[in-house]
Amino acid sequence: MARLVGAGWVILLSLGTAWSQDAGVLRACLLANNPPYSWQADESGFDLETARAVAEAMGRGFQPVWIEHDTRITEIEETDLPVFGLARGRCDAIFSVPGQDALNEALDEAPTLVVGEPYYGAGFELVGPTAKSLRSLDEVGDGAVAVRAQTIANFMLSARKIQTFTVFSLEEALGAVGSGRAAAALLWGPKAGWHLRAHPELPLRIVDGLEPPSVVRWNESVATRKDDAELRQAIDAALGSLTESGALTRLLDKYGIPAHRPFATTYSFAEMQQLMFQSLSNRQP
Repeated sequence: MARLVGAGWVILLSLGTAWSQDAGVLRACLLANNPPYSWQADESGFDLETARAVAEAMGRGFQPVWIEHDTRITEIEETDLPVFGLARGRCDAIFSVPGQDALNEALDEAPTLVVGEPYYGAGFELVGPTAKSLRSLDEVGDGAVAVRAQTIANFMLSARKIQTFTVFSLEEALGAVGSGRAAAALLWGPKAGWHLRAHPELPLRIVDGLEPPSVVRWNESVATRKDDAELRQAIDAALGSLTESGALTRLLDKYGIPAHRPFATTYSFAEMQQLMFQSLSNRQP
């Protein structure tokens, strides 16, 4: 019976994939309330628009597949990627996936999924007052850096013996910098950039030209099912053309997301473990 049920799932998944390709429609799984990536309420978001542009470049129609999720999830370490929908054939692709490790940690079906070529980089960015010419963490001096508790950025600052002002939300961190309680903040770039774009009245900015340290940066790719090799290649080719034309950069800018080309090196678990050890050692008397 178990084998029959398993075989049935394989058939259903195969039919679902074939239907999408034969119909000429690219289906993307998108979280329903996850700006700046996707927002069902007004059909907006960087991932939504990128997926639509990719479908157009491929000569396909586009269908968003909206996935409900826990809206309290706000940081990359707690990502709620809709991998279940992709693995079960509800959609064909997920955009802005921070590497294969993000899939491997997600669910039992992860071995059936794979990421394509990275098409942009994202990481924790330094946010400072608009009126000050802050250019790097080294220029913070004796001032505290606002950072969300238990994030990789928090461990990195502790390991570097940089004074931190611990907060529990992006808004609280920006408020600390605006009020002068913190000299700067180190925050997840896409979220911080989108929030600052939506609130131009805030006298804050993301420091330009600063590349996030390797342990707090990731390369973003599109995830597909392993069996959909031709689809994956077509998506990668379409993303390449959007990059060359400047369309991808324009979409990043529209949503306030700092534009980074894929990084040569990114986050690694070994480096994270070393940071945690250094952070704990620095706290010991």
